[in-house]
Amino acid sequence: MNRRYFWAGFVLLALATAAARDAYPWVLNGGFVLPWVLLHGGRLHDLGVRGLWAAGAVTVALVVLIVVAVSIPAGSPMVAGLAAAVSFLGLAIFTLWLGARPGDPGPNRFGPRPDGWRLFSAEAG
Repeated sequence: MNRRYFWAGFVLLALATAAARDAYPWVLNGGFVLPWVLLHGGRLHDLGVRGLWAAGAVTVALVVLIVVAVSIPAGSPMVAGLAAAVSFLGLAIFTLWLGARPGDPGPNRFGPRPDGWRLFSAEAG
């Protein structure tokens, strides 16, 4: 997945999540995770890296939130908010890095280099 598709997909997922937040509040509490992982995994393939690293990034963010939630005393919303901000910032940096870094110049182990806005290459038939 090239950078154009990545950012277009990111914007579409963000808009869909924002549109569904009132009707389906659970979307903001985890329903957005799987599409996020799939989108970022596709982008990682363009860099020649396994898409499982996207799942790893989400897992690290969730572990930070869970550890802080378990270890803080009840009634400390400031610490929980800080943990959420750190997790969000880490995922935002990962997203920006993926969206800014050029892909491999040629084919890699995940297939040919994506070209422009075309969905299928000429070789695929």
